Amino acid sequence: MKDTFKHRGMRNKLADSVAAKGIKDKKVIDAIRSIPRHLFMDSSFEDHAYQDKPFP
Repeated sequence: MKDTFKHRGMRNKLADSVAAKGIKDKKVIDAIRSIPRHLFMDSSFEDHAYQDKPFP
């Protein structure tokens, strides 16, 4: 699986969402924007990788 513009956009959207919920630590926001979360999951769960909720 590759890290595409789509994935970068999803990371940015997630980072914005987390920031809107009150998370202000720049290191946390930067980590969310830079770490390709979908690479840590099976490709069939790709849509879950960028949701701000626990994965079962």
